Amino acid sequence: MNEIFSFLSHFKKTNDKNKNNGNKVREELLILEEIEKTKEQINCDKNWLNTETDEDLIEVCIYELKALEARYRFLFRLAQNRRISIKFMQKISDEVRKR
Repeated sequence: MNEIFSFLSHFKKTNDKNKNNGNKVREELLILEEIEKTKEQINCDKNWLNTETDEDLIEVCIYELKALEARYRFLFRLAQNRRISIKFMQKISDEVRKR
């Protein structure tokens, strides 16, 4: 994880020379963060769905899962449209899973 943060720190310093690029980097990092948070929420919801026995709460799980999956698709498209590196996204995703 330190490797990613040192890379981001270096990348940010390089791009902060130009204010617009610095803002762009921060926005990209926020998008990546939101993608990771959403993925974690999806995993939690799937676990909840697999263990829930109450019919009403199962329905809640399903609707919440559908909403989270729609949010994930939106964020992923946003990242693609901004040409955020998918390899970089995958590396961050792998690092988050190791935690």
